[in-house]
Amino acid sequence: MAKTTKPGSKPRHEFCQKAKALAKFADLPGIKKLEKVHTKYVAKVPKLPTDEELFAFAEKHRHDGRFGWCFAALVVYGCRVSEVYSLVPTGDGGTASVLTLKQKGFDPKPRTAIALPFDLVERLDLLNVQKPFEISDGEDYDSDAAKSQTDMFNKWLQKRWNGSTKLSNKNVRHSWCIRSIFDPKFSDGLAARAAGHSLALHTSTYANAIEKRDMEEQAKLLRNT
Repeated sequence: MAKTTKPGSKPRHEFCQKAKALAKFADLPGIKKLEKVHTKYVAKVPKLPTDEELFAFAEKHRHDGRFGWCFAALVVYGCRVSEVYSLVPTGDGGTASVLTLKQKGFDPKPRTAIALPFDLVERLDLLNVQKPFEISDGEDYDSDAAKSQTDMFNKWLQKRWNGSTKLSNKNVRHSWCIRSIFDPKFSDGLAARAAGHSLALHTSTYANAIEKRDMEEQAKLLRNT
């Protein structure tokens, strides 16, 4: 079964993890065979549009249809698509309360997202919350309803997007994460927490961007010595 999935893919990684756990629990043979086909999964960051493209699109379509606010919120707060339905800006919009990703056996828990850049909060009218679907409590989270809205959201985006590269709503948060890496006021740990990542996942997913930032910073230091 594991060999029917793509090497290095998330499905193979998750299948092998669960199969090994079950084999150990039931004291079954074959664990070594699973380990041979268990390839490490590393999240891949697709080619993304520029921030300027994203900001211009969000501004143009902010009040266009039922998902204009949701797209703008994804761009500014960097949350997952399934989380945007629970997102509520707090205070002046510099932060927002959001219910984090639902895990099996656990209701979503609140975390704090950060606006980046902050000036878009006013430009995109984000304090005027307009959602087609609301999640206000983790106990009431409906995965099927959220998926249905997300599918419609992506169709809304594909109908309007004509940028320099392909874009799906779920990939908008990659741009926020990379933006945070190159902002000198952000630490990687804080950015990871705001995005709802573990630091390990954050640094492995965005390793190329982090390395580029660190090399550029070192080059500046060397020029100034």
